[in-house]
Amino acid sequence: MASDKNNDALERIYEQLHIPEDKKRIVARIAGYVFMGFVHAEDMARELEEALAMNSLHARELADSISRSVFAPYKELIEKIYTGKAEVIG
Repeated sequence: MASDKNNDALERIYEQLHIPEDKKRIVARIAGYVFMGFVHAEDMARELEEALAMNSLHARELADSISRSVFAPYKELIEKIYTGKAEVIG
């Protein structure tokens, strides 16, 4: 997840949605959990709402923005990781 492209996308989202500095690390952590398959992408809004004590509409807007701007190119891979069907190379 830690690529310049993804970090830049997250920073734009933080700015557009006025995410406070102290909440950014939490958002990045939850997004990372989605990438690693610990949280399903469709559950991200709920996770954000709970972790940030955020209104459900704002949490959905944040999750949708991350899905469009960060996860979209990796959608199939993320689903494979979550379901345990990703190939391990090595």
